Amino acid sequence: EAWEEGKREGKRELLCKLIQKKIQKGKTTAEIAEDLEEPEEVIAEILQDSNCSLSKYYKRGGSRNLHKK
Repeated sequence: EAWEEGKREGKRELLCKLIQKKIQKGKTTAEIAEDLEEPEEVIAEILQDSNCSLSKYYKRGGSRNLHKK
């Protein structure tokens, strides 16, 4: 059980880092979701997670790079 929890946390941390890189490149949430083969809802959830240090790249409801095309 602890092993599975660690795997989930590790995957989320990796996704957070990958999302951060893609935001820096100006990708939208839809593009990020497609690139990472994850649902947009997962990407949006990670973007809103205060444990994911994306706050300097993403402002809730405001980043022009993150709007759907």
